[in-house]
Amino acid sequence: MKKKEYAERYFVFTVGLFLMALGIALTIRSGLGVLPVICPPYIASLVCSSVTVGQATIVLYALFLLVQMAIQRARYSKRQYLQVFLSSIIFGILIDATNVFTQHLVPTYYWHSIVLILAGTFFIGLGVVFEVSSSLMLLPAEGMALAISGASKISFGKVKRFSDIAMIVAAVALAYFFGWKLITEDGVLREGSLLSILLVGLVAGKIQSMVGPRITSWLNRHNEKEITLDNNITVITIAREFGSGGHEIGQRIANELGWSFIDQQLINKAVRESGLPTSFIAQYEQNMSVGQRLWKNMWMDNIQPVEESFSPEDRLFVAQAKIIKEEAQKGSCVIVGRCANWILRDSPNCFHVFVTASMPFARRRVMEEFKYEGEKAYDEIVRINQARANHYNYYTNSHWGAPNNYDLCVKSSSLGIAGAVTAIMRAIKK
Repeated sequence: MKKKEYAERYFVFTVGLFLMALGIALTIRSGLGVLPVICPPYIASLVCSSVTVGQATIVLYALFLLVQMAIQRARYSKRQYLQVFLSSIIFGILIDATNVFTQHLVPTYYWHSIVLILAGTFFIGLGVVFEVSSSLMLLPAEGMALAISGASKISFGKVKRFSDIAMIVAAVALAYFFGWKLITEDGVLREGSLLSILLVGLVAGKIQSMVGPRITSWLNRHNEKEITLDNNITVITIAREFGSGGHEIGQRIANELGWSFIDQQLINKAVRESGLPTSFIAQYEQNMSVGQRLWKNMWMDNIQPVEESFSPEDRLFVAQAKIIKEEAQKGSCVIVGRCANWILRDSPNCFHVFVTASMPFARRRVMEEFKYEGEKAYDEIVRINQARANHYNYYTNSHWGAPNNYDLCVKSSSLGIAGAVTAIMRAIKK
């Protein structure tokens, strides 16, 4: 990595620290509570007037770093520890600076406090996106959670949730010793804390999908190589709505070209690769409910780069992504579903297709194939399409079915199955 690129990444990382510090300052000014990780430092600043929130944060983060060092030992470079320690000092200084900068913000009405909480939540979420997009390091709180996750084999999301709960318990314990006034009147842990916990991850996830790719693209521009797509298409990926006939279209194209067809067999390979039971694969493969997606986004499971501490669902996705890349390297294959277009987005000689269909067309096909009644077929189409969209949007930070994610979108209800196959074949031969 060149010095200029390092400088740009440190700039992005520092911007992230500033935005998070500003968000923390705004939540403090609201008087409605702060995020769990800042509760102990905030209480320390209230109990001991000579200690600032930033200074207490530096001490707390130093303790987190010591725990991380004790767990990972030689597996973590001394240079990286030094970077994290220095970033913690900068973060603490920025917290104190933004606290001074926002000291004139004294809410008169309750709704003023709500506005400050919401603004603080937004800036914290935005700061997290900048921090993670820099791809430099994690702050000690996340780093410690990652170290514990790696040692315990518990997913990062769960460890992070436990650590946040531990911070809340610590705040309650401190309030017990130094007076409950810290919780109620000084606004350490109130309804605003709960609101921030619920919203920060959701805000960060939404911002990540809009801003994250742009930051990453800007930072990676030094390493970009010009990729030209010639007429030698060797991989076709097909994403499809339920009932659109995408599976059949993919199968026909593979047969016509004499290529391998990657669909159900991918699941079997994923089982062997990930070590997950077949029943789990059947339940979660290409499937994520709205509630699951909100829960994972709330805890920022898809924001933090924690490849060695995946949840079972994440391990399944990674196993499938690995197989998709392996099959694409072999060439001459049609791959259906499983975010293949996104996984192979930078691969040359790939052609990405999305197959859609009108509801009457899809319902008729589902009724014929699965023997569902009319209402049951409609409900299944809506449910499965939503589950596929949740799964795709969560893992790619993009939008399932968005035209700019594909080279060709076809409507099978207008063209017919055979017509869709013909349209795709003509497109790849041009």
